[in-house]
Amino acid sequence: MTNKKLISTLLITTGILMVFSSILPLKAQTRFAPSGQQRQPEPRELLDNFTGRLFVLERKKKPGGGRGEVCPIAPQTWVNSNDENATLEPVKILSSQPLFFWKSNGENAIKIEVFEDSEIIKDPIWKADIPDGQTHILYQGEPLKAGKVYYWRLVAIGPKKQTYFQVLPEQNPIQEELKTRENKLQSQGASAEEISLKKAHYLAEQGLWSDALRELFSVANPSAELKKSIQQIIAHNFCED
Repeated sequence: MTNKKLISTLLITTGILMVFSSILPLKAQTRFAPSGQQRQPEPRELLDNFTGRLFVLERKKKPGGGRGEVCPIAPQTWVNSNDENATLEPVKILSSQPLFFWKSNGENAIKIEVFEDSEIIKDPIWKADIPDGQTHILYQGEPLKAGKVYYWRLVAIGPKKQTYFQVLPEQNPIQEELKTRENKLQSQGASAEEISLKKAHYLAEQGLWSDALRELFSVANPSAELKKSIQQIIAHNFCED
């Protein structure tokens, strides 16, 4: 057994958004009907629906072998595991302060670093040590700029893995709809958790799973049901070959 371990990095890049209208569903179906037309789903129903659709997704398989000891999950391109014709498209994210989420299979990531453009030989614009056993962290640096390329790197034991994502413009229909829904829910006296659940549900309907997860993971003082669902998400194997 050699004492020398290979310290490798996972490089995950953001891409430039070229045509916004070409990368979003032309007509997304949602479960949010106008007031008075349908009964609104309860939080438990939203969670069950959310995780039910989430757990049929997996990381897009890449040619050339296994996933290694650390498996990046979000931001990451996901596909329906039952869809044999799924294509590999770069994942799009809405948030300029994303959630980074990965799975450790035997080895832990020990540090995360974010770099501007491809200048990985320079100092990172944000970095953080990762507590032992932790598999997600919120970006806490200066907001990322729409259309700009960034790389994030996890320092870990194992082979190199990389993927990329695109940050959408600040002004877009989804962001505007989210704000409208949030304002309406606040005026109706909805709790912060209920608002986050419904925003996550809407984001998932748009295919923005990384942002949907960010909503769930960011809830302050989550209920027992939400805690249980988050633990199920963390434990789920999105990285199965």
